[in-house]
Amino acid sequence: MKTKLVLIAATFAALVSSAQTNNIIFQQLLSPTNSVLMTNAEFRVIAVPKIYFKNDAGYRSFYPGELNSNVLAAIGTSSKKIAAQQAAMIAAHQKYLDSVAAAQAEQERQKKLAIQSAFNAQAAEIKWEQEHKSVFNDNSPTARESVGLGAP
Repeated sequence: MKTKLVLIAATFAALVSSAQTNNIIFQQLLSPTNSVLMTNAEFRVIAVPKIYFKNDAGYRSFYPGELNSNVLAAIGTSSKKIAAQQAAMIAAHQKYLDSVAAAQAEQERQKKLAIQSAFNAQAAEIKWEQEHKSVFNDNSPTARESVGLGAP
């Protein structure tokens, strides 16, 4: 057990140190017009459509069009790439919404069918009772035998 714990800790340390050595820090984070947006900005994540950076003042997010193309290239993306990712996310979300709507419509259809089936069964029972009402009011052996009840 202790050996496994040491191996897990060593693996975690390797992952953390790997992540720390891959940080991208911009001394000056520039706009397309080369104005300084942030200093000592560490790239954190792309959460389409925004790109997040962190420095001592905290986190800030930017749309791709707000950043210099060299910044985008340094983090391995472009405005076109992010736009394509956003379009794919929107399409996937719409597909999800369509499937939810289809499932809800099917549930509603099934509910209506169940109600209609129950109504039809009740109507059939009432019709049968009405058709055979005279048999239940007539205790003659012939009438009772016609519905399988036998003699009284």
